[in-house]
Amino acid sequence: MGSLAALSKIVAGGYFDPKGEEQLPLLSFENIWIAKIIGFTQSISYQEIPQDCFKNTIGKAHSPEELQELMLTRYQKTLPTFTDNQIIAQGVSIRDLQLTHVTTLPQNWL
Repeated sequence: MGSLAALSKIVAGGYFDPKGEEQLPLLSFENIWIAKIIGFTQSISYQEIPQDCFKNTIGKAHSPEELQELMLTRYQKTLPTFTDNQIIAQGVSIRDLQLTHVTTLPQNWL
């Protein structure tokens, strides 16, 4: 707890190419949200996710059922050898964040 997380906008999603090599997502480094991690729950089932975890969700999932569908859509592509039941059995992790500020990285930061 207490470490920082940077949340950037995904410009183009990552994927696995036909050879099975991962192509990382393209991220924007403008208006990055910096947040302090104030809580963490690892490997919780979808049915155990408290409804209040969805009140400030970034994205399309506003219920455990919607999150489960989104995760299946994502991981059916990236884990093609896993069945839907195996993907769902992995559960999810939850990070509780406290937003501290927004920043933009300079173009020459690398």
